[in-house]
Amino acid sequence: MFLALVFASDVTFAADAPANLGLGLRNLVQTHQKNRSQARVEARESVVAQVDEAERLVVNIHLDGSVPAEAVAATLREIGVEILHVDTIWRKGVISARLSLDVATAAAKTPGVRSVLLAPRPQRRVGRTTAESRVVNRVVPVHTPTVFSNSGILGRGISVGIISDSYDSAPGVPRAEVAVRSGDLPGAGNPNGYTQPVVVIDDNFAPGGGQTDEGRAMAEIIHDLAPAAKLAFSTVQETQSIMAFSIRNLRANAAASCDIIVDDIYFFDEPFFSDGQLSLAVEDVVNGNTLPGKKVAYFSAAGNSGNAGYSSSLRLISREQGFHAARNPTPNRPSLRMDEVPPELYEGGFHNINATGPADVGMPLTTASDFAFLVFQWNDPFDAGAVTTDYNMLIFDGDGNYIPEFSGIDNNFATDEPLEFAIIGPDEPYYVVIALAAPAAPIAQELRFISPITDLAGPYIAYEANSMAGHATAASANAVGAYVYNQLPQRDPAYNAEGTHPPPPPYKPALEDFTSNGGELAFYFDSRGRRLAEPQYRRKPDMAAADGVNTTFFGSDYDNDGFSNFFGTSAAAPSAAAVAALMLEAAGGPGKLTPAQIRARLQDTAIPHDLDPFFSRAIVTRGSAKVEVTAHGNASAASASDPNFFTVTFAGAPGEMLNQVQIQLANADLVFDPNEASGFPFTVGRNVGAVVPVPVLSADRRTLTINFGATFQPGDSISFGIDRDFSGSQSGGNSADFLAGATVQARVNGAVTLYAAFGNQLGQGYTFADGYGMVDATRAVESIRGARTIQSGTPVNVSSRAFVGTGDEVLIGGFILRGSGGKNVIIRGIGPSLTGLGVPAALQDPVLQLFDANGTLLQTNDNWQDDPQQAGEIQQRGFAPSDPRESAIFRSVGAASFTAILRGNNNTVGNALIEVYDVDQPPQPLQLGNISSRSLVQTGDNVLIGGFIIGGGRPADVIVRAMGPSLAAAGIAGALPDPFVEVYDSQGNSVAGNDNWQQDSKQAIQIQGAGLAPDDNVESALAVRLNPGGYTAIVRGKNNTTGVGLVEVYNIP
Repeated sequence: MFLALVFASDVTFAADAPANLGLGLRNLVQTHQKNRSQARVEARESVVAQVDEAERLVVNIHLDGSVPAEAVAATLREIGVEILHVDTIWRKGVISARLSLDVATAAAKTPGVRSVLLAPRPQRRVGRTTAESRVVNRVVPVHTPTVFSNSGILGRGISVGIISDSYDSAPGVPRAEVAVRSGDLPGAGNPNGYTQPVVVIDDNFAPGGGQTDEGRAMAEIIHDLAPAAKLAFSTVQETQSIMAFSIRNLRANAAASCDIIVDDIYFFDEPFFSDGQLSLAVEDVVNGNTLPGKKVAYFSAAGNSGNAGYSSSLRLISREQGFHAARNPTPNRPSLRMDEVPPELYEGGFHNINATGPADVGMPLTTASDFAFLVFQWNDPFDAGAVTTDYNMLIFDGDGNYIPEFSGIDNNFATDEPLEFAIIGPDEPYYVVIALAAPAAPIAQELRFISPITDLAGPYIAYEANSMAGHATAASANAVGAYVYNQLPQRDPAYNAEGTHPPPPPYKPALEDFTSNGGELAFYFDSRGRRLAEPQYRRKPDMAAADGVNTTFFGSDYDNDGFSNFFGTSAAAPSAAAVAALMLEAAGGPGKLTPAQIRARLQDTAIPHDLDPFFSRAIVTRGSAKVEVTAHGNASAASASDPNFFTVTFAGAPGEMLNQVQIQLANADLVFDPNEASGFPFTVGRNVGAVVPVPVLSADRRTLTINFGATFQPGDSISFGIDRDFSGSQSGGNSADFLAGATVQARVNGAVTLYAAFGNQLGQGYTFADGYGMVDATRAVESIRGARTIQSGTPVNVSSRAFVGTGDEVLIGGFILRGSGGKNVIIRGIGPSLTGLGVPAALQDPVLQLFDANGTLLQTNDNWQDDPQQAGEIQQRGFAPSDPRESAIFRSVGAASFTAILRGNNNTVGNALIEVYDVDQPPQPLQLGNISSRSLVQTGDNVLIGGFIIGGGRPADVIVRAMGPSLAAAGIAGALPDPFVEVYDSQGNSVAGNDNWQQDSKQAIQIQGAGLAPDDNVESALAVRLNPGGYTAIVRGKNNTTGVGLVEVYNIP
């Protein structure tokens, strides 16, 4: 297949191939003059051109303003050009047209024409029923009657417009009426009563138009999340100008009258550094006052380019320096045959890609199994008669040969666009050289290229590289990234083997690695293409939503439930748009929230997320010794084989030594894969200090032990790589974020073992990868309607059992009462009666003290019968201890924090039990909000045991934490270094367990969102919903470690 960009296979063009033919059209004209049949083949197999059955090409004809647009259109018609659309809004005007190669030269020479450029085909942002985003984006409570309204919030009175490739015209797929009958789309015959049909303003019925009906799949997602909303659809057609008209028409057309618009489209020729035609159309519908209709909240797919991009300020070197650098081979590339490149293409010099070392101009790039299409731009304006600089993108093959037909070498002064297209082939390395054509000093010096449809890898492609482009970066657009709704099918090939539809929760969402990276994007021009004194910066993307969700026909079955799953930011954007529809209904209808308010509320209420994407850290300090293990990499194959993925650093006093580091992946559900064929063996990268590593991999490939002997001194560091896979699928697992919860042990000075765990920085805020995080419909609606009232169970009594020592190693129980009014509680200290229950070494004479939050002693009891009045209250309520030496306190309290301390009388020691009972009948509004116990954790039976009962007749959401290392920071000596917590029900069945609190990403987000994230990654926490009944939380030391530990149980309303 001929896969050139239809650029110059001959560098010198005929005189009748004008320089203002661009983006591949000039070369097609040249070929057409020599061989018409070859030109037809090249046009049809081009990655850019749109060709109809009559061999006509879709083009954008940009005007210079010297002749009225309609007059130019009339002249073009006379020479055989079909006019598709005349746009007088963009610059001096642009005409979308179809023309044959026979008339391309005449069109370029027509008075009033500035340039004629191939129009790249629009790209859908697709990556790979009942949409699971209802669960992941927390839509279900919003739908539920009585939670926020008597009949639920369903998007009533809100109109949502969709722009995509087609709605009901794709061949080989079921028609839309089938989805209407099944209840997946609105219309006559919908079984759920949503009978208002989708308003189809126009659809794409062009022969060979590549229709997929992706727009209908988007409509199914919106209908599932906002079933009462009116839907409208308009096709994108062929060019930016036509899509810009569709955007404005969805607002202005009375039949649509949209409140919200969502699209999933990107054109290769949209500007990076300024607002293009589509961005201006977005601004018109969001903020414009002259356009008919309501101001619109606009959502757009952020893109599926991952980190496939490169950005840099120009580092200019002369043509002589660049020529010399290119001809000299480096460890990354061979000598480049610059003698094959016409000198006029690099007359002005080269971009030096090496910021810190010797000058180099040849950037190595590889792609996987498909050709990569490169879009290269710099910070000049589009179509404003103001291009200042002509750059070229030169492509060389793996042997260093120049490939002109793959290179981007337009005359940018003539095309009036700072834009080049280039391609590289699959499987082998290619080399990109950025050259400056004109010798004049360049004005535009900010460079960027992206690969919008294929992954890129290379030493200059950073994991955080920006690849966002198009109108999703418009100031008023909501650019939406994607989270796979559930990562479990990727981890386990047997997931949902029963074929349940939809798969049963809980789901484990994860950021899609293909979501385009953004960041602080600089814009250098105003809407008319005039250069700003200072660039304006925009944070993109804005937010994220779920993808991989079910549709009736679009995609393949990812989760074994019998329905097609729709992947890509194309699926995430309609989910976010549907949540906006729910918000508008909750606020009172159209216009009750401005587009800016919708964005702000979605961002402010987003689900907590990872604030340091593609990075994870394990760190531990003891005395002067500090060991840090970091991981840096995304989910790409390049990350799997990065020799600098892991880095170990060591700080300490002179003479100290780091002898060993061990990484245990069991908690992260990963294994190492050192196989050269399927993975990447242990490979050392950077090595500061000449450290000598000796790696040993366990038989199950879950534990990597690296011995350093006496070679790792304070101040040294070493980086290394080894592939990681999900243990179930034996693939994937490459991102550093997936390491969260994995354990690290370090041995220092031959004896001291330090414990740590990998963790991510979780919280709320902005990142380049997913904006402000995944939208949360429930919290967004709560921000409008107020917090919902939840009827749930609550702990009604709690207890803790542990070994009571002396000093700090006593048994401490804390509890918090939340709500209003007063409450009667009984606190007991049990010891001697434990012997009859088979507990060894019971504490024979416990003494109980109760303190308030200020540390003031409120009450003390040694033997429960010491105070006859107290004893009567305790006995009357049925809580009398069975041994007179045991302690008990009856007290009426209000909303506050309390601490109960249990010691042995006369410094006696032994196992004991501390209990707190809510004795009000019926239970009062004041409730036990959380309880905690602190004591010495030993081995065997001498562990820390916390018991609690869920009452109230309803399930309760609780968070259970086991703390150890963070106690040392609070001044507690001998803290438990590595706690493990497990919860059992009253029958002794394990309900849930946790070693390192971030090992379950979904639970970690819940814990962070509740404000209960432990301070140390090696500490334990779990979030679980428990039915009414009795439960026991047991805290042990991992690997039989011992020390003072703390168990806490929080009731989460």
